[in-house]
Amino acid sequence: MTPKKWAKKTGADVDLKKSTYPALLSLDGAKQALVEHTESAKQALQKLDIDATFFIRFNRFNCCA
Repeated sequence: MTPKKWAKKTGADVDLKKSTYPALLSLDGAKQALVEHTESAKQALQKLDIDATFFIRFNRFNCCA
């Protein structure tokens, strides 16, 4: 997606000194945190008495394998 399609300009959070996961953890650290939180959510979904197949597949498609 190009920066024009976003509601704010690229780098706006940095300019405003906002805390972001990449700023706090580094880009690699933010990606690792995403994987860890996603795995935790997947495990929580599997404990529920529901068919979580959709959510797990959606996650694989949109995030992490």
